[in-house]
Amino acid sequence: MKKLLSVSLTSAILFSGVSYDAPKSADAATNSEFNTSNKLSNYRLNVELLKLINKERKANGVAPIKYISDKKIKTGTNKRAEEVTKVFSHYRPDGTLFKTAFPKSVQPIIKGENVMKRSIKSTETPSTDEKYLAQLMFNQWKQSKDHRANMLRPNFKRSSIAMKVAYDTNKQRNYYYAVQIFTTK
Repeated sequence: MKKLLSVSLTSAILFSGVSYDAPKSADAATNSEFNTSNKLSNYRLNVELLKLINKERKANGVAPIKYISDKKIKTGTNKRAEEVTKVFSHYRPDGTLFKTAFPKSVQPIIKGENVMKRSIKSTETPSTDEKYLAQLMFNQWKQSKDHRANMLRPNFKRSSIAMKVAYDTNKQRNYYYAVQIFTTK
């Protein structure tokens, strides 16, 4: 079972003692800060990843992709990042397709999703270096035929990215989880 670590979990660990299926309290606090963007700029993460994607698109004769500033899409992307920490799939925890995480008014333009799960060494604190994290996502997605195709698809015009850190109790370690949403407008 995977848990999205939150401030309430941090408090429970600090005042109730460490449970066997949770990271040390310092790790829980770090994850909470990461997930609430107190330490990580999601905007800078988007900008850094788009630089890498657009360099690849240019090398392949494809027009650049732009950052999505639409609040409805950014909120849905963040929701999907939280969901993939629980169910790592293009399907939501309720079994519906990823695009149902977004309001119906924007669903027609949402056409693609990349998801990523990457382990963090047990001795490592989750990084908040946006360039490093963007490179991590880009490299992993570029190595996958389908994810790379999404990054290079000419009809995809805009992109939104969100990233979370969660503790996997089965593996007893933290993971980065990322979601990239693509739209045609």
